[in-house]
Amino acid sequence: MLRTGLKMIIALVAAILMIAPASAQSTETALLRFVNVIPGAASLDIFVDGQLAAARLDYGEASLYIPAPAGAHTVVATQAGVTTTLWEQEINANAGAALTLVASSTDSLGFQTFLDDLNPLSLGQARLTAIHAIAGAGAVDITLADGRAVIPGLTYNVPYGTLDVPSAVYEVLVVPEGDSVENAIIGVTPLKLNSSTSYMVIAYGTTSDANLLILSAPTLPEDAGSFTGGFARVAHAIPGAPEVDVYLDDTLIAPSLALGDSTVYMALPSGEYEVNLRLPGEPDALESAQLTVAEGQYTSTLALGTPENVAIESFASNLGGITPEMASLLLVNALADGSATVSTSAGNEIVTDVAAGSTASAELAPAEETLVVSTDVSDATVELNGSIYGGVFYEVVVVSGDGGPEVIALPPVSINMNLSSAPGDTTLTPPATIAPTEPPAAPTEAAAQPTSAPGEPTPAPATPAPTTATSSTPMARVNTNPAANVHMRQFPNSEALSLALIPSGSTLEVLGRPGAPAFPVGVTVTPDPSATPFVDPATQLEAGADLDPATTWLFVQFNAPDGGTITGWANALYLIVTAPDGRTQRLADLPVIPENRAGQVNSNFELTPVPTTPFENTVVATIDRLSPGANLHLRRTPSASSESLALIPAGTQLPVSGRLDTGEWYQVEYNGQTGWISAAYVSLSFNGSAFEPERVPVLATPTPTPTVEPTQAA
Repeated sequence: MLRTGLKMIIALVAAILMIAPASAQSTETALLRFVNVIPGAASLDIFVDGQLAAARLDYGEASLYIPAPAGAHTVVATQAGVTTTLWEQEINANAGAALTLVASSTDSLGFQTFLDDLNPLSLGQARLTAIHAIAGAGAVDITLADGRAVIPGLTYNVPYGTLDVPSAVYEVLVVPEGDSVENAIIGVTPLKLNSSTSYMVIAYGTTSDANLLILSAPTLPEDAGSFTGGFARVAHAIPGAPEVDVYLDDTLIAPSLALGDSTVYMALPSGEYEVNLRLPGEPDALESAQLTVAEGQYTSTLALGTPENVAIESFASNLGGITPEMASLLLVNALADGSATVSTSAGNEIVTDVAAGSTASAELAPAEETLVVSTDVSDATVELNGSIYGGVFYEVVVVSGDGGPEVIALPPVSINMNLSSAPGDTTLTPPATIAPTEPPAAPTEAAAQPTSAPGEPTPAPATPAPTTATSSTPMARVNTNPAANVHMRQFPNSEALSLALIPSGSTLEVLGRPGAPAFPVGVTVTPDPSATPFVDPATQLEAGADLDPATTWLFVQFNAPDGGTITGWANALYLIVTAPDGRTQRLADLPVIPENRAGQVNSNFELTPVPTTPFENTVVATIDRLSPGANLHLRRTPSASSESLALIPAGTQLPVSGRLDTGEWYQVEYNGQTGWISAAYVSLSFNGSAFEPERVPVLATPTPTPTVEPTQAA
């Protein structure tokens, strides 16, 4: 409801519901977020274990992130206000996992599960991933406006990896895979990527009417388990003012913040910070102010005033006492004159006659009602979207605009929700007989996963597709619960990149166990004095003993159903290993594979194999931020417009000889050619351990490369 005279401002990103970073720190809970992008679908009610978790989820909308106990859950979807089940499915959420469940098709009703990586980011960095949720559409590329692919080969309902990028505005389009920007199915959309935030960009709808849904969530603080800082967000609340860049101690945290836009609550160490506002791209500050971050407090820093007289004010809230059964409201009346009131759509007043320049807070119970804002200087009222949930913090700002008072609703924040925080009839009584609709099988996930125990299975609703293999080598069968998968990692440790998730019951070829590292012939190395010499654990066994499966990694090969292959390291604890004669295989008798041999993904593409023997005492760049089958350009000079010398497949490892002083490009060697690759798509390692980019030597003048016939993209 919006009557003339009082205006409500909610920007696209501000309409996305958020969760506070502290809520994701528990080691006993997971986070569940539900997305309804089923074309033509009515509003949905989502029940988890019989409790209403998300009410009236409209098409193109996402719920808040809802904390739930780790483990198995039954999810039921119904039409809003109706108890008849549309579908029912089981999900399994690991402790600490943040899961986004996307329903996108009527062909096979169900949620597809995607993992949100909320691991810490440095200040000034954002994280980006994307989901293809357009049923019936082929693979797509997400490109920049100039046609450069940022996320190539995105396939329907298949998880993609993540990109950690500087906070900035990126103008993107969605085009059919390999096509030009002129044939975009979704036109230019500015992605304003703020600091300390994980973004999911969901392409949804139909091939003739496609849209983007942008979801955001704050990343965890460093040392989350012992974090003692506070949380701060910044919002633009000056009608008529241009967009501004927001800096925190000279670090850009929010590019081109527009009226009504807000950052997430960023976790910051307690202390004093300087906030300054600048016109986009300009070095000089329009206004600066000190921000005090106190332990446990949530502080909203608002740009207020007029375009000619900008002010920065902060409002702190102590939300430690909020419960799953009660919501909290803060009203900031920034009018020069006149009082403001917030009530519910049923007429119940929450805060009344709050004077100009004042604030008021209150607690309120969950209700199938909306919040209504009014002032005494206008007969008009503004009704905010959405019902009232328990455990949620709501913040409303009333400011002066050219046409009268304007209302800015900042994104509601989940502080202490649970599965029973939704309003209305919160329990589901299913019919006597229900025929659940089988959800779509989850594809094998190739994205990197949060750190877990060695080889810990990551549950996903995947249907196992056992493969066949010859009996000339030892074989292994994945021995986990039917709904659980096992990581295949790039190297034999739980910190290594996860290349794929292999379903329970799948068959693997066992190629060997870890042995001493090996290096290319002719490579001169300088021993690392801090390195621990390799000792084969099989040489230390007592007679008749075998290696401990829990601490033993096996180099295996998975023959995927699509005809491609994946090699990598899997923990033996979750495998049943048999010898070629069918008897139990003694792990100590397996051949050894160099422990620094990298796993790789070979799909139905013409890929150049990764070298079978990795590099010793050499900085190595691994192309691990592209999806399987994608290629990275080897450029003649460190520029995206430079000539492409070759296309290097995802998963390839390359020796690094230097970097550009900006850190954006690395000089590498590939198939005898020296060239440059973008740093955004690779990670660095040294003898199998992570290597800091700043330690790579800077090349003052790019080394020229010989003229060769450029490799053309397919």
